[in-house]
Parts: sequence; structure tokens; C-alpha cells
Amino acid sequence: MNVSKYGCLTGDKVETATCIAIFTGLKGKTQKLFYMKELKSDIEVEDHLKEYSKMTDTVLIIDGNTMNIALLPENEKLFFEIASKAPAVVCCRFSQLKKKLIVRGMKTHTTMRTAAISDGGNDVGMI
Repeated sequence: MNVSKYGCLTGDKVETATCIAIFTGLKGKTQKLFYMKELKSDIEVEDHLKEYSKMTDTVLIIDGNTMNIALLPENEKLFFEIASKAPAVVCCRFSQLKKKLIVRGMKTHTTMRTAAISDGGNDVGMI
């Protein structure tokens, strides 16, 4: 079975990125949303990832500050293992460097392909 998975990496705030995911069909009509935002410690990130791993048909939305913690060496493998099973992942408030790290992490920790699309030269590292 061929299952398509999607991700959105954006500098937009969480609310804007959520609306984009809904209006573009990145989030299906029956899918739920799970937010990982404003988390402050690796324990919080790990707890949220474990909670999310028990969910089905749920889009993962994560903000840039939380992603800083998720990309720490002690959390990175768990994040990519769990996030790669999501039907879609929306990453909000992301700098160009974080976008690059996500694409690199997908290549390192999964066998999935990535397609990086940008509207400007500031995302060259991601592409």
C-alpha cells in the first residue's frame, strides 16, 4: 500500500499554519489536530511525543521553539520515528536553519523521500 505523507515547514505562526493546513487539504476533514507548542523541556517533548504515538489519523503541529528541544540529540531519533508515521506534520515559526535540519533529519532517520519547495533564496539550505 502506498501511503502519502505530507509536511509543511513555514515561518508563519501556529494559527496561520493551521489554517493553511486546513484550507489546502493537508489536514483531512476527519483528521484531528495535535499541538506541540510552547514546550520548555525535553521531558515535556518526550511525553507529548509518546502521547501522540498512541493517536491515529491525527495531524501533528509543532512550533519552532518546541522543535529546538525535539532536535536535541537525546530526542531527535524519537521525534523522527514518531513524526514520520503522522499523516501530516506542520512545522510553524521555523527559521531557514530549522527547515534544513528537518530535511536532513528525514534523510538520516527515515527512508522517506522529501520534496523541499520554496518561494525564495532564503531556503537554499533546505532545498
